[in-house]
Amino acid sequence: MKKIFYFVAMFAMLNLATTSCSKDDDDKDNGGNKTENGEGGNTNNGGNTNNGGNENGGNTNNGGNENGGNTNNGGNENGGNTNNGGNENGGNTNSLPANPIVVKQSGDFTISMNGEKGVAVPGEEVSISFDRFPTNLEDFKRTYEELKLTMGGVIVGNLMAYHLYYYDAAVGTAAIKLCNYENNVNSTISQLSQKFSKSKINDSYCQPFLVASYLEGADPMTAYHPTKPYTVKLRMHPSDARAPQTGGFSFSGVDYTIQIWCNGVKNEDNTYGTWRNVEVLAKKGIKDFTMFNCPSLYTQVAQISFLADPENFEELK
Repeated sequence: MKKIFYFVAMFAMLNLATTSCSKDDDDKDNGGNKTENGEGGNTNNGGNTNNGGNENGGNTNNGGNENGGNTNNGGNENGGNTNNGGNENGGNTNSLPANPIVVKQSGDFTISMNGEKGVAVPGEEVSISFDRFPTNLEDFKRTYEELKLTMGGVIVGNLMAYHLYYYDAAVGTAAIKLCNYENNVNSTISQLSQKFSKSKINDSYCQPFLVASYLEGADPMTAYHPTKPYTVKLRMHPSDARAPQTGGFSFSGVDYTIQIWCNGVKNEDNTYGTWRNVEVLAKKGIKDFTMFNCPSLYTQVAQISFLADPENFEELK
């Protein structure tokens, strides 16, 4: 009898132990991640919420946000990148200003052809004024369609292209190529890359005011602050020695030497200003103009005087 009682007691204890182990196993899932009332599963903060036992009987994967996917704004809340390609002071913004640049020219150079020889009026003067500089390449192109119709306009177009180069070399280079004979492009860009180098901004060789030196009212004593509208003074070279030259093997057309007034050159009497020579090519003799040669246009000018009022140069717009 004692043996029977002993075996019954042992059997009951063994059954109780088996039931306890089974319950513990049911309370564990996926290597120890506790589940409660079917709501759990693994919560992974890296992006996925896996309910694995929710009342919908499936997985909800939000991909990192509650909208059910990834929202990639590309850097701004509008869902993409806004690329203006430059700055509003004359860099390469992509938008074309609503109002075109207003250009006014007082007269035009009197030129004609005598056979294949170009004829000009020595010393003849013209002036060109405009209300602002181009803000981007498209703005420049629109303005240059008008400027390229005259020799003076081509010169002013180059000043505008230099201005663009100061803010954005690629945009400025594209503008320079539009208004220069191909052999004049590389030498111009080579010089501007040094004179407009941002890394040399504190170097006397860096001259952000170079373009301003050709505008009326801007000189070292005014920190190169021009009057508005911006005005450029030009004249046909007064010497017969620089009369129009008909091209030979190196170029086809007539080469006219025109002078531009620069306020950035100091004279012996301590005044500022002199004429500088540039050469404009008329491929058809009296039309189809382009800048042919212009080292004087990017030649160094005087630094701002320590007596200048105001003291600092303000960027042109």
